[in-house]
Amino acid sequence: MSWIAAFRELTAKVIAGEKPGFWSDWTERERALYTAGDWEAFSRSRGYSEEHIEQYAAWRRMIVKAKGLGLNPFELIADLATEAALRNIALDKRGEILKSSHAPFEARGAIS
Repeated sequence: MSWIAAFRELTAKVIAGEKPGFWSDWTERERALYTAGDWEAFSRSRGYSEEHIEQYAAWRRMIVKAKGLGLNPFELIADLATEAALRNIALDKRGEILKSSHAPFEARGAIS
């Protein structure tokens, strides 16, 4: 399996494992952890298994590797991310998707 195929497969697993819920569904502690970029503590507080947490950690490492190779990892998974985003938008009845979107994590420096 190629590296790109493995990255896409892992991305699909990470997306499939996401728990439903938006900003207003989270506790104050979960919001604070998310805002601080402490993804591991946030994930544990949301009830993710250690297996899911390790999958997400591996996915983050693959993003760093792709960037080191001069690739834009997000271009490689744009179709998967778009499908997931459209599903989430359909569930967002309170118009708060941006508050609970993973999009801001890179801006906060969580993945570099």
